[in-house]
Amino acid sequence: MATQKHKSYHSYLLRLWQEDGGRHLRWRATLESVQSGEMYRFASLERLFAFLRRQAIAAARIDDQGDQAGLEK
Repeated sequence: MATQKHKSYHSYLLRLWQEDGGRHLRWRATLESVQSGEMYRFASLERLFAFLRRQAIAAARIDDQGDQAGLEK
């Protein structure tokens, strides 16, 4: 079985906590990029998940473009 080499790789330090939102607790989150040190802040888990989904989709597109370029040679 051949191993697939991953062209894009993202690593984050995730911090999660809850804040009092009045009637209920709200989740907050930060992601810190290990590669760049850039910090991303999220007011909800839904926004965190949407960000990660966008990152994964963008990485898949880059990988696909690289695979297609390799086939054209």
